[in-house]
Amino acid sequence: MEKDYPDPTPEMLDGDPLFDAIWGAIKGWDISRHNDGMYSGTSGNDVRHIYDAIKAIQVKRLRDVSEDTG
Repeated sequence: MEKDYPDPTPEMLDGDPLFDAIWGAIKGWDISRHNDGMYSGTSGNDVRHIYDAIKAIQVKRLRDVSEDTG
């Protein structure tokens, strides 16, 4: 896959609860990754993309909280 869609890590594939929850929610979806009208089934790369976005939000929130209390 493209650089923007890295493969999941072995740790993610080995029972990470967030990864598993995302996979469970989207595994039956067809996704158009490039807005070109071409759809295909969901992959671990799609889950990783969503996973990374959620983790980035969590890190930002933690940083904001620590700045507010620091």
